[in-house]
Amino acid sequence: MYVYVCLCKPKSKLVEDALKDPRFADNPLVTGEPRIRFYAGMPLEVSSNEPPVGTLCVIHDKPKKITDRQRSALSLLRKSAEDRMLLRRFFLFFYFRICS
Repeated sequence: MYVYVCLCKPKSKLVEDALKDPRFADNPLVTGEPRIRFYAGMPLEVSSNEPPVGTLCVIHDKPKKITDRQRSALSLLRKSAEDRMLLRRFFLFFYFRICS
């Protein structure tokens, strides 16, 4: 459910307390195990011409606030993951061109 909200509106999503957010308050992941309260997620995009391939997210079982420094760190991790996926895509493209 969290990933769906993040992917449908491609920008970062922050839920400081899922029990207070009407989009998630009755979600089984909030009301039951693992009792998610905090969610920070950013979509992973390999190409601007394609939809996001997933999200990089952080969850916790306690409500949290995120600092600007933590938001920047999450953004750097997202960029690193996107770069690795893009490099893998290029590697596979050239590998199959050369080895075919």
